[in-house]
Amino acid sequence: MRGRAQGPPLQFAPPNTHPPSTFLPFSFFPFYPFTLPPHPLTTFTLFDVPAAEWRRGLAQMGTTPAHLRGVPGLRWGRMLGSGVDFGLRPNLRRYALLAEWTDEAAARQFLAADPLLARFAERGWTWRTTWLQPVQTHGRWDGLAPFRPAPTTAPLADHEPVAVLTRAAIRWRRLGAFWRAVPATARAVAGAPGLQFSVGLGELPLVRQATVSIWESGALMKQYAYRAPEHQQVIKRTRAEGWYEEEMFARFRVVEDERRLGWSAGLRPAKP
Repeated sequence: MRGRAQGPPLQFAPPNTHPPSTFLPFSFFPFYPFTLPPHPLTTFTLFDVPAAEWRRGLAQMGTTPAHLRGVPGLRWGRMLGSGVDFGLRPNLRRYALLAEWTDEAAARQFLAADPLLARFAERGWTWRTTWLQPVQTHGRWDGLAPFRPAPTTAPLADHEPVAVLTRAAIRWRRLGAFWRAVPATARAVAGAPGLQFSVGLGELPLVRQATVSIWESGALMKQYAYRAPEHQQVIKRTRAEGWYEEEMFARFRVVEDERRLGWSAGLRPAKP
């Protein structure tokens, strides 16, 4: 998608009356003791950058957070880099914005008319957005607790599409163990039945890592999560060896995923 949001209004619950939390673009340890009120609207926007724009793409990781602080209706957000095949090599042509909004109108206004996105579009950047409803979450992200489901949120049915977020702040002394385990896990998830899309993301090289995956159904996602031996082995090691200083796991209902634009049908990663 280039420079504008599309689609009819989504069916989210009305926004709650809690005031928006402070937006912290880069909040490091010590943790901030904030808890975001539950809210049912999250967006995941994936940007592909032309080859000639890779320097500008890298630079915006440092400049975009300041712009995001002034975006109306943005309660929480992170601009994230990506890696090639979940590995150590950065993909300088792919970035992502994960955001939580006060309401749908604010999100659509940002995607349709934000001046930063207009400049991206002028330079040939393309992007697509997945609209998500938080259903289940635990853990924290820089001391905050975003993606809390609204009290009225219905549980995910096994047949529904689901998006999964994992995020961890890795302990320095466990970096070797973590990264040695990545290749086998990446191969396993790439061949998992029902996987429609996955990407490895990062806030900081090596130590602040995340993944987002989209699955055909909750049932197939659970089949991988609970039965894949590679995944189960890593889960056991993270707990036994204390890999993470902080971690978060969240599941989302996929409300709108723009498949008509190639999100799950024939999408190929941009070459680094």
